[in-house]
Amino acid sequence: MGTQNEWVDEFDIIENIHISGIEVDGNREHQSSELDSEKPWIPNNGIDARGVRNFSVDSVTARSNRSGGLVISWKCSDVDVRNSVFEDNFFDGVAYYDSIRVFTTDCIMRNNQFAGVSLDNRLIDTYFSQCKIESNRNVGVFARNTIGLQFDDCVIRNSADWAVFLAHDEKELGVHDTRINHCHIEGNRGGIFMASVSETQSSGTKISHSQFFNNNLDNRNDIQTYGSAIVSTENEFHNTELLASNQDPVEGSQKSSSVLQP
Repeated sequence: MGTQNEWVDEFDIIENIHISGIEVDGNREHQSSELDSEKPWIPNNGIDARGVRNFSVDSVTARSNRSGGLVISWKCSDVDVRNSVFEDNFFDGVAYYDSIRVFTTDCIMRNNQFAGVSLDNRLIDTYFSQCKIESNRNVGVFARNTIGLQFDDCVIRNSADWAVFLAHDEKELGVHDTRINHCHIEGNRGGIFMASVSETQSSGTKISHSQFFNNNLDNRNDIQTYGSAIVSTENEFHNTELLASNQDPVEGSQKSSSVLQP
């Protein structure tokens, strides 16, 4: 959707596009390249929106694509994604870049080779609700250079690396005003990791009323930071040995209200 020009400007913006009820199978095992040979700036994604305003995706499956399942980029705005599945893609289930007001509800991102969700390049006001991000081969969520990112009532489980990896880019642009609320984070190699050191790089990360189970492989923690503060309030941390002994995990949970520092 949108222009196939290498660079997108205001004259290229299109509006009012709706996609529903389709399945895109990219057949990635038989694709030799991630990129279009004639237009290498166009990746081999399942659904790719470039410069689209008022764009909706409903009841769609995008699987086995050589790059990403759904990619929103190049100044898209007012995007609504719901009731869809993004699975077994070579890179990411969904990737959102350089866009504003992208809302994702009741979707599944699973079994992707890298991230279930990838967010970057000045992404503003992005909201995930009631999504399941499961069994991705690297991280569940990767985010940097974002403002106003929020996850509500989501499940992130069985990631091969961190459930959520927050970072900054080479220009020191990280994540600001990130909220993770009422989420269930379970069985990942590690929980939520902040790779930024200073508040200039990343700031305003808050986690509230979320549950953490068994995210402690390789001595990792449920919540961990290199320096940028993570405010954690009223979260539950469940011990692996306690769960194995069939005791009530709530009795052994640790509820905290703290600012985590290295």
